Amino acid sequence: MTLGNLANLTCISLFSLIGLTSCTVTDSNTAALLEPPVPAINSLEMAAASSNTPLTRFISDERAGLTDLEVTPDSCIARLEQSQHQSYPDHYALPDEVSLVSWNIYKAQHQNLASDLAHLNSSTDILLLQEALLNEDLVNLKPFWRFAPGYKSGELQSGVLTLSRWPATVHCHFAHVEPWLRTPKATNVVEYLMHDGQRLLAINLHAINFSFGLEDYRKQLDDAIAIIEHHKGPVVFAGDLNSWSLRRGKLLDERLKSVGLEAATFNQDNRTRFWGQPLDSVWVRGININSTEVPVSSSSDHNPILVSFNMNHSPVPEDSARSVNTIASVQPDNANSQEDSFNVIEN
Repeated sequence: MTLGNLANLTCISLFSLIGLTSCTVTDSNTAALLEPPVPAINSLEMAAASSNTPLTRFISDERAGLTDLEVTPDSCIARLEQSQHQSYPDHYALPDEVSLVSWNIYKAQHQNLASDLAHLNSSTDILLLQEALLNEDLVNLKPFWRFAPGYKSGELQSGVLTLSRWPATVHCHFAHVEPWLRTPKATNVVEYLMHDGQRLLAINLHAINFSFGLEDYRKQLDDAIAIIEHHKGPVVFAGDLNSWSLRRGKLLDERLKSVGLEAATFNQDNRTRFWGQPLDSVWVRGININSTEVPVSSSSDHNPILVSFNMNHSPVPEDSARSVNTIASVQPDNANSQEDSFNVIEN
């Protein structure tokens, strides 16, 4: 038995014994066994049927047959490559001007979240939500949605949710487990069709938080960056990146800049911070940012990030997607560093 097979069997064992909703495996056959349980989706479908409401209102893009789904980084890369050679109906295509919100909504625990989110949603094309719940109120915010399961407690399933006015061509999701707490942190990868035939890659990530050193944090970033590296078009990379230390921030900068991404900036930077460092950010490539805003909100422990942009149709330079192996690394991990030893809050 190879080490890879052993790792996959261990992953499946954890999946069945402790209810782990997702984990990273090394082959697509094993990954097929790790599709997250869907009682929440089934209950929505049953509710829709009993009320004669169209089912498409309550099911994700892939369940509606609109979008291809992959659940490992490697299979995601392969599927995105295949998508480049496929044709899609005109209604898949994004306009040139697009707006988005990235927001950790704290598992919808605050009463005024619904009204605040509805207000933001009314003027936004794409929602990138972290610590989102898989429930009817959230998935109904937009016509099309894709969910990446993360932490689950009883019947309460949270994760990363990407919603939009348009269907996606490809959806990938996978998770990395917190080394101490053993809770999954999800990555949601969505590909959209653009009017000129290019593809916009939108990555919505909730980063590992509670860890010694940087190794687990680096691994999660590198799996996402490997996908960006193979993508030649525009990219949005956003989420709760838990970049709460200088060393995490430096690693994030190095990894994302190595594949041609630039961080969005803010005239009034109200992003939520820990140890003085911002936890959330939006990075782009091949995109012209028109405006940014970070409104202060009391309905979550994070403030939302608003970005409007138009597509830069100039080709992405070939040297903007270098091999992950050539990226300059930060200094070796130091477990005695106060900031990178651990984080006592869950963000």
